[in-house]
Amino acid sequence: MNGNSVNNIKYKNEISMTFLQPLSVYFVWHPSDHEKLIDKIDYCANSLNRDSEKPYSRSINIPTFYKTSHIPNVPSDIPDYSQQTLIFIFVSKYIVTDDNWNEYIQNLSQNKKFKVLPIAVDEFAFNLKGNLSSKNFIRAFEFDINFYKENLLLTISHEIYRLALNNQFNALDLGSSSAIKLFLSHAKDNGVGVALTTRLKSFIENTSLNHFFDATDIAPGYEFDQEISGNLKNATLIAIHSDTYSSRYWCQKEIQYAKEFSRPIIAADCLSDYEDRRFPLASNIPSVRVPSAFGVIDLYKIVTYAILETIRYFYTDLLLNQYKKNSWFPSDAIILSRPPEITDLLKCKDLLSTDVKKKYTLIYPEPPVYEEELLALKSLGIKISTPLNATFKSSKGLKVGISISAPDDNELLNIGLRPTHLQYLAQDIGRHILAQNNTLIYGGDLRKGGFTEFLITEAQALQSKMSSKEVFLKNYLSWPLYLADEEEVINWKAKYCSSLDMINIPYDEKIKSLIPNDTSFLPPTTADNVYIWSKCLTKMRNESILDSNVRICAGGKHSKYKGKMPGVLEEILIALKLEKPIYLLGGFGGICKSVIELIETKSLPEKLTEIWQKENTPGYSELLDKIRDIEPVYYPEYVRLVDEITIDKLNNGLDENENKALFNTPFIDEAIHLIFLGLARIKIQQK
Repeated sequence: MNGNSVNNIKYKNEISMTFLQPLSVYFVWHPSDHEKLIDKIDYCANSLNRDSEKPYSRSINIPTFYKTSHIPNVPSDIPDYSQQTLIFIFVSKYIVTDDNWNEYIQNLSQNKKFKVLPIAVDEFAFNLKGNLSSKNFIRAFEFDINFYKENLLLTISHEIYRLALNNQFNALDLGSSSAIKLFLSHAKDNGVGVALTTRLKSFIENTSLNHFFDATDIAPGYEFDQEISGNLKNATLIAIHSDTYSSRYWCQKEIQYAKEFSRPIIAADCLSDYEDRRFPLASNIPSVRVPSAFGVIDLYKIVTYAILETIRYFYTDLLLNQYKKNSWFPSDAIILSRPPEITDLLKCKDLLSTDVKKKYTLIYPEPPVYEEELLALKSLGIKISTPLNATFKSSKGLKVGISISAPDDNELLNIGLRPTHLQYLAQDIGRHILAQNNTLIYGGDLRKGGFTEFLITEAQALQSKMSSKEVFLKNYLSWPLYLADEEEVINWKAKYCSSLDMINIPYDEKIKSLIPNDTSFLPPTTADNVYIWSKCLTKMRNESILDSNVRICAGGKHSKYKGKMPGVLEEILIALKLEKPIYLLGGFGGICKSVIELIETKSLPEKLTEIWQKENTPGYSELLDKIRDIEPVYYPEYVRLVDEITIDKLNNGLDENENKALFNTPFIDEAIHLIFLGLARIKIQQK
């Protein structure tokens, strides 16, 4: 055994393997509509999930997936991974005239576990064959072209809430009785607050939005507790935040009641000049900026954020209760749909009693807030955590290597994903590794705005929290890649060198004679140069993995790489040789999915054969010939993979069923839960 030997602790099966996500959403479209629809679908999916460019945002995070195909094929089947699966099918003339697609959609609509909602992209959609043609279509082709994306998102969001999150709605009722109630809270001072409220109410009542929303405010003369509380018990509150709003008693009462009744709240911030004090209970909620000269787009923004916050609020409650049922945290924990605040003490009614022995646990949605925000509540003896932080014991001091990269876009789309899914995964895993006071080790990605920049903020926060100058991020880069740095990258490195250890791995001395100039960047344009690159990448991967205690792998390209074999595959083999615990995530496609197929079938998948690799990676045959001539022992033996990669060699603290769950889950939260469950069960001898 090496210096990082692992001893598995005896354990019982601690989690139910029947865990089902409460909700998944799929978008389905014909490939001929791809260019027309993809930006609209991305807009809706990112709004329901989260913006990968804003990794700290507290967003909905409903699992969203994509299904399209390559002509003349149809997509793969939609799996039954969730308690509820909503499928939005964009129907156009291309689907109507395609018999294979008609059959595919007919099969989806006959699955009683799915709720299929057709969206008419054009007027030909209503000629669709089968029983789906009798359903009410979302008539997207009638949307105002200037607000197409906004109307599409509002319509889809309303259906998600109506069908999956509010059991008071009648699934057959598409009229105003199924509308989401909006309570418009504003100061009645004849200022901008009144103007915005009046315009917003009229906007909803006099457009098709009246099918989605029922907007209410309390008229003068009716400002009393019973009227306010009666309207708020089943409403989403929109706080029209003008200059005088927080100073008005009844506005404060409306906020207070909304918090007490656990209702969704957003603020429409329309300050004109100055506010001397913001009402404390009006904090800890999302806010949308509304300019003084607001227009129609600003009204759309308000109602869009209102419905998204409503969905987020109740989906969070659904999800956290599902976690509780599966024992991710204590059964007596109090579930919150927002990060904790002082009003949540009301949920711990006997907390301040002198003879109380009960210890309360508050569970709030991901992502975690910084520790300083929670100190006051924790000082009262309350345990506060997100679900994933509650799942695992602290694993301080580990050096965790990650190998996460996106497969080919077409391959991703075939399994219902986009590159953003890999971004979400890398961001969430990185955040939780650092939050547990561990070091994160990875290779590449020094792009401005990329994965590294996100991690640096988390690493700097960790340094501050621990009052330490220790570096918690390590980035490995091989020769000659680091010679390609432009001035901007050098400046970037200089700026962040105190938070990120950038380790340049030089070339192997054995290949020095092949390098014409070791101080200049060497492009991989010849077989000799590609061989040099492969040797340098192998050395970098060995050094990186040797420096790690464990390895997490997901995705990875099958072809068009520069090493002696696909990069993630080589890293898996090196980690196995060095006896490092490995966590394999196959639900995100790529090399990891093929490796898992190898493990489960004990046979070599086509994409992991030497023949397939030669046929699909330009210049690969020439590279292998070069390796055979120069260094036969370095030659990649694909036929030996079946013996070299087995489930018992993963050594990761998970039993066979749990590893299979990790192999196949497309859900980030479940994957992280299983990874840290395994880490809690193994003892790692650290350097």
